[in-house]
Amino acid sequence: MVTMSTSPPESPKKYHHGNLRDTLITAALPILEAQGPDKISLREVARTVNVSPNAPYKHFPTKEEFLAALATKGFQQLEHLLAPAKDLTTGCETYISFALNNPNLYQLMFSPILAANCHGSELEQASISAYKTLLKHFNTENPNDPRALHAWALIHGIATLRINGLLSHPVPFAEIAKTQLFHSDQLK
Repeated sequence: MVTMSTSPPESPKKYHHGNLRDTLITAALPILEAQGPDKISLREVARTVNVSPNAPYKHFPTKEEFLAALATKGFQQLEHLLAPAKDLTTGCETYISFALNNPNLYQLMFSPILAANCHGSELEQASISAYKTLLKHFNTENPNDPRALHAWALIHGIATLRINGLLSHPVPFAEIAKTQLFHSDQLK
């Protein structure tokens, strides 16, 4: 005798995330490094975390918003790494290491496309907060302090040159930090 089941067939289980937005960002960072910002797709990231292709669009309506969230995460990571730096030399070396270890993320963080639309955003706040970690080495809270601006421009330039393969050797930050460029009493 054949018995028939009266219970409905089991449906496939759907994966549920407690915080899908953060999960997508975390999953996207290695993809960003492997492929770059032009080739990363929300659909691919959705596949990686086992959610429907449309699920990311609830948190990121556009790719630009998604990229801005990745850049925000990058500034937060950079700030976290710079915060314990005891001096300018260590801060500079940490900054360069971050850039070299995350070249696509680093370049995305300073993308002119994102910068044009970030006023008042979480991205702008994260970038300001990361910059303030540099200011502490000059005993100032003034974001226009010439020493801080010079230091940031210098290390950003070095990081970009290193990423682009135009500067292959390490830079002696301990010596650079001693130069008059970083001493306000000699800046007029």
